[in-house]
Amino acid sequence: MTSPQPLDADASAERNRINLGWLLRLRWGAFAGQAALTLWCAWSGAVKLPLGPMLGVLALGAASNAAGEWLKRRAASAFERLIAAAMLVDTGLLTALLYLSGGPFNPFSTLYLVNVALGTALLPTRWALGQALFSLMAFASLFWLARLPSPDGLMLPGHTELMEVHFGGMWVAFATATGFIVYFVGRARRALDQRERELEVARDLHARQEKLAALGTLAAGAAHELSTPLGTVAVVAEELRRTLAAQGASGELLEDLQLLRSQVARCRSILEQMGARFGEPSGEGLVEIELGACAEAARGQLDEGGQARLQIIEEGVEDARVRVAPRALQAAVLGLIRNALGASSGPVRLRLLGGPVRVGLEISDQGTGMAPDVLRRAGEPFFTTKRPGQGMGLGLFLARATAEQFGGTLELSSEEGVGTRARLWIPAALSSPETRDARAPGG
Repeated sequence: MTSPQPLDADASAERNRINLGWLLRLRWGAFAGQAALTLWCAWSGAVKLPLGPMLGVLALGAASNAAGEWLKRRAASAFERLIAAAMLVDTGLLTALLYLSGGPFNPFSTLYLVNVALGTALLPTRWALGQALFSLMAFASLFWLARLPSPDGLMLPGHTELMEVHFGGMWVAFATATGFIVYFVGRARRALDQRERELEVARDLHARQEKLAALGTLAAGAAHELSTPLGTVAVVAEELRRTLAAQGASGELLEDLQLLRSQVARCRSILEQMGARFGEPSGEGLVEIELGACAEAARGQLDEGGQARLQIIEEGVEDARVRVAPRALQAAVLGLIRNALGASSGPVRLRLLGGPVRVGLEISDQGTGMAPDVLRRAGEPFFTTKRPGQGMGLGLFLARATAEQFGGTLELSSEEGVGTRARLWIPAALSSPETRDARAPGG
């Protein structure tokens, strides 16, 4: 059993591709907002701006974003470099816009912080530091550019009016930067939370697989050690039955010997199925089967009383099909059915559940149910509420492990005094009805 592997190169490239797509959409929104703000300033007359050059800078940014969209569809692994290039271009474009609209006195210089925050989250440490240093140098260059003659078309109002515009612009710039940073940080936090949940699920699955492997090793050893003595008992019992029959022994004694042979045969059958119960059936591959047939096969292994109490409800999903190892799934379903029969003296319902993506079986009883603390532990290996000798606490654990082996899940719900419901979900087989008809005999 191997431990979970770190994020590989393909997964990292996919993450960077998603980040690049998100950044390109963000840039489209930023360019649209900057264009709207520029046109509003020109229309309001608060500040006379060089409208042509500023719109030209924004058009250059839009062209760079279109190039990024084109490269994103064709780049195989350069997404990280494209992200870094896009952010450096954004810093340069912001510097050009600030120079054309007041230089270091423009309150929208706060937007440099947005680029630094984005670079810190989307880029490796060394590239994020480079982005931060470039932003610092770009901001510092505005003080040097302020010594040059003002750009053609830029006319600032008097000091009083300029301060009013400046203070209003500070609030707008702060609100814009706040919105970007809050949105970005929230997105990053949600991504981290999702990643943590995925890691927790992977750790739980890995722990269950390790326990399953240990149980499988124990089962294989037990099967190997017991097969020979059971075979010897079967041979001796048969020889003894024949000898006693030839000597005219009573029928009751011969029936006891026959019962002994049948019980030995049952023990050997159980040993043969132990691999299937642990998801490792000897020589059994994945085949496509009807879920209803699996339920009927599991019912066939119950005694007469169990078969009479079990109700199978298909409700239009008779043709629900899955691709599984049949004996492994049958053993898991049989374990769930026996748990339900043992929890209640009333009828047990097995309902087939159908869907386009996954299908399942719902097994419900009318027993006493489980308390919340017991339900939380249900499915742990060797945890059982049964009396000693009635169970080892492996049925739910093996059913969950079998479902996960085939890409499915096991869901448990219970209410004290009402009963317990177990839903075993398996991905539906992908073959269509037409394909199945073509494979049918005579099709």
